[in-house]
Amino acid sequence: MDWFFPLQAADGFIQDFSPPIVRVIFWSALAASFSMGIYAVTSPQEKLKDISARSRELMSALARHQGDFAEHMALTKQNLRLALLRIWHTIPPTIAALAPAIYILVWMESAFEKEVFFSQWPSWAQGWLLPAFVTLLVVSLAIKKVFRIE
Repeated sequence: MDWFFPLQAADGFIQDFSPPIVRVIFWSALAASFSMGIYAVTSPQEKLKDISARSRELMSALARHQGDFAEHMALTKQNLRLALLRIWHTIPPTIAALAPAIYILVWMESAFEKEVFFSQWPSWAQGWLLPAFVTLLVVSLAIKKVFRIE
């Protein structure tokens, strides 16, 4: 069974009118969009927003703190507990959100492995990987910002 047939078929259609670099950017943006969508749906956004707000309050209290060391350590401990709670709530959705990105990136490795986009750059930066990961990062952060995903 060919697991990548849907991507190969779609890419076969768009390769007639799009150069390889555009297709790398397109597929990477699509992977980022699917991944951020899955993360937004599967993560407890209200809990994460509450944790973030409480953490900001604690950081502000820590910045203003003029008391003794024991009080400072108590505030720091509370903030650490909130950070760990945030991690606890984001690990499962993050793992679920990785699936489409990994699926598309694995397919891209075989589809674009021989492409050279930046021949004057170092060998590690000439192929599809650099534009793919930059696109993944930029699109993911833009979606996070626009849709206020925690």
